[in-house]
Parts: sequence; structure tokens; C-alpha cells
Amino acid sequence: MWMQILLADNQPKVRLGLRVLLERQPGFKVVGEAANAEELLARMEADRPDLVLLGWELPGLARVDPCGEPVACTERGTSSRRSEPSVQGLLSALRRDSPNLCVIALSVRSEARRAALAAGADAFVYKCDSPERLLATIADCLPQETQPAGSTPLIGIGTCTDKTNKKEVERCWSIVHH
Repeated sequence: MWMQILLADNQPKVRLGLRVLLERQPGFKVVGEAANAEELLARMEADRPDLVLLGWELPGLARVDPCGEPVACTERGTSSRRSEPSVQGLLSALRRDSPNLCVIALSVRSEARRAALAAGADAFVYKCDSPERLLATIADCLPQETQPAGSTPLIGIGTCTDKTNKKEVERCWSIVHH
């Protein structure tokens, strides 16, 4: 049985790295990708995945910042727009049609972990965590009867190709491992 996975992240390189990693695992099939909240909702309806890997900075979703003020993620970062749907609202909508859906939030930001879990994500993985960590989290999130046997990671989640990504990964590693 195939575990159907939908990738939702605003970074094409992250989606590509995740796709390559997951499609090399026995029993996993990436059924779609989304670069923003609108695409995610459309892909959910069309693809009916069992699992969504949700980039926490996905454009088109309103969040609450550490001070409790609503902010929205856009293609260029955050803004003060308040008309975007909330992450909690999105997760509720996704689960109305797919009550057994597993959602794992992904980010390089340390503050995202608590916020994602509070919003209703089933689990959280830092984007710079090892492939083994991601695969273990997926296994923990899935019902026992749907877990693929013998999953062995073959590649890393992503690579640092520019100074910005390298700094984000270094920052993330220092937070995760200290």
C-alpha cells in the first residue's frame, strides 16, 4: 500500500529535495506539490493525500507572532495583512474532508515548533534535521498498518547552495543541537 504525500512549501528546492528523498523510500508516493495555501487546498481536494508536509512559512496563511499579533506570510516574508486564513482554520478545513490526515510542519525557525504544534500540526521537523529524523517522524505520525517496511534514507533533505541557506541551516543546527 502506498503512503500518499503532499508537499506544501514555498521553496522549490525544499520540495524537490523532499520529493527525491521520499520517492526513494518503499511505500511512499508524492502525489502533489503546493507553493502556497491556495494551491494546497486545491491539491488536497484533487490528490487526497494521507500526509502533508507543511512548510510553516507557506504564503497565504495568517499566523500569530510571538507577541500575539496576527501576521500573514507572503512570498517575501511576513506582512500585516489580516485577511488570510489562519493555520488553525486551514488544518481544520483539511481534516474535515480527511479526518485521518497527518500534518507535519517544517521550518528552520525555532519559534515555529511551538506555534505549529499549538495550531494543530501532528508533528514538527526542522528543515535542517537529518533525513532519518524526518522519516522517523513520518513513521510515528502514521497508523501502524500503513507504515512502509524497510525505509532507509538515501539522500539529505536539501543542500546549501547560497549564503542565506547556509546561515539558516547553521542557525537551525545550533538551536536543535544545543
